[in-house]
Parts: sequence; C-alpha cells; structure tokens
Amino acid sequence: HVVHGFLDTNPAIREQTVKSMLLLAPKLNEANLNVELMKHFARLQAKDEQGPIRCNTTVCLGKIGSYLSASTRHRVLTSAFSRATKDPFAPSRVAGVLGFAATHNLYSMNDCAHKILPVLCGLTVDPEKSVRDQAFKAIRSFLSKLESVSEDPTQLEEVGCPCSLQPWHGRSRSQ
Repeated sequence: HVVHGFLDTNPAIREQTVKSMLLLAPKLNEANLNVELMKHFARLQAKDEQGPIRCNTTVCLGKIGSYLSASTRHRVLTSAFSRATKDPFAPSRVAGVLGFAATHNLYSMNDCAHKILPVLCGLTVDPEKSVRDQAFKAIRSFLSKLESVSEDPTQLEEVGCPCSLQPWHGRSRSQ
C-alpha cells in the first residue's frame, strides 16, 4: 500500500513516495488521483517538517497537474502553488513559481490576472535571488499571454485557456 509511504515516520520514505507519484499518477483511477492523492499532497505540503519533502510535493504537483480533472485543477493548483510561495524553505518557493509556470495553460485569463500574477509579483522582493529570478520569468510569461489575448481575443483558444473573455469583449453595449 503506497499510502503508508506518505505517513511513514522516516522522511526518506515520505520523499520517495512523493517522487514515485510521477510514475504512478497516470495509472491511478480518478478517485485515487483527484481525491486521495490530493489529500496526502495537501497535508505534506502544508505540514511536513522537512523542507525538501514540501518542495518535492510541489514539484510533483506541477508535473502531474495535467492528469488532474478540471475541477480538481481549479480547486487545487492555484492554492497549492500560492501556499508554496510562502514556504520558509526557499527551494519550495521556487517550486511554487515553477509549478505555476509548468501549468500556465491550465488557468483562465481571470485567474492569471487576479490570482496568479499578484502572488508572483510579491515574490519580486523575496530575500532569495533564485526566487526573484524565477518570479520575474514567470511574470513575463503570464503577462505575455494576457497581452497577446488582449490584443487579439481570437487567440484565446490557441493560447490554451479554458475560459472565455466574456468580461472583456462580450458585454452588450447598452446606453
């Protein structure tokens, strides 16, 4: 039972269990992937005393994000990566930024503008240069995506955004 690895008292076992999910996630059924695994990842990311385990949980989540159901992605990814950017362990903060970058095509334009960019902008003054550098790269990427769609809303589907631009261009023009 793989689940026991997430609960093991030995940090090395917990870490290897997280890493093994990269190979196992595509093979898990929907309930195990979207419910059970996410429960364990949330607990490890928020409460594990080992920084590298929190970091690797975030890295793994970024790599398996595309396997999650749309509702789970919407519910989990933004909050998990945002939480990681507040971690006291600098590599976890970098992993949060890289998680956003790796899953950039899974977010609506509104989420990019109102949820993700504000988190990333806060990291531009992080004490660690590696965090700042990755934050600036991710900000440029998200801004480029937003600007491109703003200039030509027909690109919305090409960009890979799962939303519409209704609030931007689909409003009726009443008096």
